[in-house]
Amino acid sequence: MLEVTGTHENCRTVQEFCEGVNATAVRSLCPLTCGCAQAFEPPAGFFAARPYGCPLSCERTLKAAMLSEAARGLAPLCADVPAAQFETSPWLRRYFRDMLHEVFSDVSTVTSLRTMLRWQGQDFGVPQNQSDEVFMSIMNYTLVDDISRGLWRFAPGVPHPRGKTGCEFWTSWEVTVMLGVNLCHFGQFRTLRMHCAISCGCRKGQNECPLSCHGFR
Repeated sequence: MLEVTGTHENCRTVQEFCEGVNATAVRSLCPLTCGCAQAFEPPAGFFAARPYGCPLSCERTLKAAMLSEAARGLAPLCADVPAAQFETSPWLRRYFRDMLHEVFSDVSTVTSLRTMLRWQGQDFGVPQNQSDEVFMSIMNYTLVDDISRGLWRFAPGVPHPRGKTGCEFWTSWEVTVMLGVNLCHFGQFRTLRMHCAISCGCRKGQNECPLSCHGFR
């Protein structure tokens, strides 16, 4: 561990190193500290998933822990968190900044986004003459920072075309197409299912979904 962090000899004090795309080794060596088997808001955030170092065994541990909580009547509600939680939660703000940083870490993806916004943006509510503003809002995290201030928009002057906020904003088809990532899709990163069970269409037994969910909305 000392070789990985440069300052810490064991897992007890490495939580600050759990987050980030380059912390795969930390998550692999200290999965419990990093929350790989933690259902809600793990310290590793967006990266609390197998492709980013979390062991496969943590998925089984997480399921067992959720079953144990459900047996004791402690299963989280099958619900979407209020939109206000996206505005106040430091964890969610880090989650979305990490997501944008990772999704657009590849130059070709950035180029594709700019081209799509310019020529197809009107299909999902982005006027052509404001496509560059939306592009920069995504690239410099203004999108995330605005939402943390309660401004649910793609960029100044460009609201969500259907007026969505909260979970419905982040899981909307417009945002999914624009960012090229489905935040409800399990397998590549930590999903929003525990925060957005309804908007993600959670069913009982699905990975990272509350066990109180019984079927589609």
